[in-house]
Amino acid sequence: QVVPQVPVKPAPTAVCKYDVTSSWWGGGIASVSITNQGTETLHGWLVSWTYSDGSYVSGNAWNGVVTGSAPTFTGSDGGGWNKDIAPGGTASFGFVFAGQDAMNANIPKVTGDICK
Repeated sequence: QVVPQVPVKPAPTAVCKYDVTSSWWGGGIASVSITNQGTETLHGWLVSWTYSDGSYVSGNAWNGVVTGSAPTFTGSDGGGWNKDIAPGGTASFGFVFAGQDAMNANIPKVTGDICK
């Protein structure tokens, strides 16, 4: 009897975090960091987040690629220099966002297959 093999995804090993690094009325700068807490190098990353307060990504990203439309956005390494994250290492990317009250913005949860 042949038993089909079902691939098993590895357990999530990264802490994925959204931070507002600078804000002003109507917008700000945010960064997303992915810290590998596992024992093996992560090869490539893809994360997403959903704003609950009407905010949206309004400017170019750096150190990553951001796609999507309000309220949900996705960030990826885009094959860039920071696609591999060694154990204990962190990759991060940033972007400009807009929102009515950016100085008091709700911080969205960052999710993805690699995120705990």
